[in-house]
Amino acid sequence: MHAIGGATGAILTGVFTIAEYGGTPGLIEGNAGQVINQLIGVGVVTAYDVVVTLIILVLVSIFIGLKVSPEVEQEGLDLTLHGEAVQ
Repeated sequence: MHAIGGATGAILTGVFTIAEYGGTPGLIEGNAGQVINQLIGVGVVTAYDVVVTLIILVLVSIFIGLKVSPEVEQEGLDLTLHGEAVQ
């Protein structure tokens, strides 16, 4: 949700921005290039996020592991990892 909302807001900034407040007109004022700039920015941030997420996943996989054992999963994570029993 946050990624979709953030990307949508960033792109629409290029549509609705006006020169009076930001110094750069948006699509409504005839500057389609600003929407292109916003799309490039969203693409760069998305690529960065994917790369950093993959690095974090690899590090967690090496040091901790990404999955619990089948026995722990069968017993239940709340009980085995946190000691929480269902009431």
